[in-house]
Amino acid sequence: MKKTVKLSLSALGLFAAVFILSGCSGATGTPQGAKPEKVDVSTQSDNKAVQKEKETFKIGDAIKLGDYVVTATKLEDPFKSKNQYLGPKAGNRLVAVEVLYENNTADKSLNYNPFDWKLSDSDGYKYDMGITDSREPRLSSGTLNPAGKVRGWITFEVPVASKEFKLQFSPSMLSNDNAEVQLY
Repeated sequence: MKKTVKLSLSALGLFAAVFILSGCSGATGTPQGAKPEKVDVSTQSDNKAVQKEKETFKIGDAIKLGDYVVTATKLEDPFKSKNQYLGPKAGNRLVAVEVLYENNTADKSLNYNPFDWKLSDSDGYKYDMGITDSREPRLSSGTLNPAGKVRGWITFEVPVASKEFKLQFSPSMLSNDNAEVQLY
């Protein structure tokens, strides 16, 4: 009977150790629960962004979300395709948005990707980057070293009737943290 008690206590101790250790893992990039913040990158010193307390974002606002600083810099609606084979389907149009990533960290590399961005319209429909002609230079994917910058266009195919777009930046599929930019 004493062996059974020892085995049960050992199993309980093992379970407690696994439970405690499972909560100690960490992640890089955007910490869970991070809130987007507007930053003024024109007054930076030593690559550290100065933060402002504004949660409504528009084109030209530098947004800090976790370690990321991103800006939707330009909008082209509609974007006119120059490729007759890769243009939008009948009843659709192309919307292109230029985005800028800045890595203001001193010691971390950050990943960037056009799939970090979604477009939504006033009816709540979301659109991914289109498989159509794209405004150049396109935003590709890669790794941004400390103090690095990358800029590129993301093109979305949307119905002609869609309006009042918001651009959503969500840098991690493992988190619900995001920031929205009102494009109109």
